[in-house]
Amino acid sequence: MFRSAEGMGVRLDSASAYAGAVVAPYYDSLIVKLITHARDYSSACQKMARALAEFRIRGVKVNLSSL
Repeated sequence: MFRSAEGMGVRLDSASAYAGAVVAPYYDSLIVKLITHARDYSSACQKMARALAEFRIRGVKVNLSSL
């Protein structure tokens, strides 16, 4: 499952993050980066908290033997 946040001042940097995507074990562990922008720091933090609450990533399998 993949659901990303969106809206004014919310930016996502991602490679191939979408529902059903296969993340190879050799891929960088950063699936998607969330960036927020606002008029001041406090507003940007509030926007980040909202965006993180909206974000959903489920079902990513990890290779525990490599940890």
